Amino acid sequence: SSLSNLGNLQKDRGKIAEAENCHREALSLRRQIHDRCGVVVSLNNLAALAFDRGDRDEARKGWEQTLAEAETVGALPYQAMALSNLGELAIAEGKLEEARRRLDEALALGR
Repeated sequence: SSLSNLGNLQKDRGKIAEAENCHREALSLRRQIHDRCGVVVSLNNLAALAFDRGDRDEARKGWEQTLAEAETVGALPYQAMALSNLGELAIAEGKLEEARRRLDEALALGR
């Protein structure tokens, strides 16, 4: 959790490479200790970094993996988070029908 927080802090400081290192290390540790919800959070954070770098394909892949892991765990809030992020990505790509579908799904899970 601390590494994840440090990664977010580095991202806020504009130190993307350092942020990515923190999030990758957090992901590795979370996998080692079988923290399945933590893995979901780390995957989400890495996808967000990819999006910030402008790598939409990597962001999509990361958020799809985040969604799949969240569904496996049964964590509805994390599923909603991933769907919301995928919706925002679809908006950025001009895919408004996909965005609407993803955001509606996220809203339904949130309710």
